Amino acid sequence: PIPSCSASYPYRCANGACANSTTECTSLGTQVTTFCDGFGVTRCEDGTCRPYGKCGKYQGCSLSKPYYCAGRIQSCVAGEFFCTLQDQTTCAQNCMRDLPVLEYSTQLPKDGSVQLDVAIDTSNTPRTRLAVAAGAFNTSN
Repeated sequence: PIPSCSASYPYRCANGACANSTTECTSLGTQVTTFCDGFGVTRCEDGTCRPYGKCGKYQGCSLSKPYYCAGRIQSCVAGEFFCTLQDQTTCAQNCMRDLPVLEYSTQLPKDGSVQLDVAIDTSNTPRTRLAVAAGAFNTSN
């Protein structure tokens, strides 16, 4: 997946690179000039144009909210200004918002519940779990 941007380079440029601002994206030559939004095609976080729903995986902020607010509850916003809004509270430590999500392909038991660890921190402690109750996907009445 495309890695997330850091606090040092919090802005995701249209080509997937990280920079300090939109101005830096332009000066570094990392802005993408090809228009690809519309007609069933969209710009992906790696800078490529692909059909809707076919973009690759990425961590961190999307192109729709490309600015990373380090230490804030809402970590991805439209621009630096939004990091300082009153309702944007500080998250001092252990925010857990930057944990990558695990990819699963599993079969659910027909008559049993299952619990999947979706995000695990560096000490292998599950931080997000998905619990599926027995019969949750039963389509017969």
